[in-house]
Amino acid sequence: MKGEQNLEGGAFIIKEAYQDKAFAVFSGLLINGYKGLCLSRAPPDEIKRKYNIDAQMLWMTTQKDQKGDVAMTLAAIRSRAKEFMKRNKKSAVLLDRMDYLVSMFGFNAVMKLIYELSDDAQVYQACMMVNVHPSTLSAQELSVLEQELKQLKGPAVPMAHELPDDLHEIIAYLANSERVSFKEVSKKFGITKTTTRKRIQGLLDKGLVVVKKNGRNKIIRLTEGAQVYM
Repeated sequence: MKGEQNLEGGAFIIKEAYQDKAFAVFSGLLINGYKGLCLSRAPPDEIKRKYNIDAQMLWMTTQKDQKGDVAMTLAAIRSRAKEFMKRNKKSAVLLDRMDYLVSMFGFNAVMKLIYELSDDAQVYQACMMVNVHPSTLSAQELSVLEQELKQLKGPAVPMAHELPDDLHEIIAYLANSERVSFKEVSKKFGITKTTTRKRIQGLLDKGLVVVKKNGRNKIIRLTEGAQVYM
């Protein structure tokens, strides 16, 4: 995405207590033409409903009788992610809830997986992201993880006073409306399509909205991170 670091061929860490930032980044990549694979602890239907993302989902669970695509081993996760990167020229893979894998398989085994996925991302020029709650790892473990993964410079929810007035206005509008499109934002604030795209991208970069394609329209929805501005 324009103005940001090159994400292709890289492996990145997203450190946050909640998931909104990671899924805002993931959603932004999908909107910008990436094919997405999400590896998550939450059921696929829940993720798709909450974040309005259109991506392949792999549910990390030990329950064999669950419906949908599931992965019960680190080998299964590696195989699926590698195959996805290989088949899709422009791909983004989000590994959500690393803490779950660590609790199930141990930190060393999970780091081996991350080393392998990081290599795969470089080979296939994919974007691989690992979402982790810092407090779920020891200081030493977090340091090891940060040695392998790059710091994502993009989305971060700033303090409310750091958000420009024009973005505050859009958040207020979205909070009081349903299924708002880019076109409706342009009409509401009397701004051009280009300006609308720039402002929505600004909200995406801060993890405050997610965008879902609906035919020719792009529907904008606030994330939980936007609550501090309402």
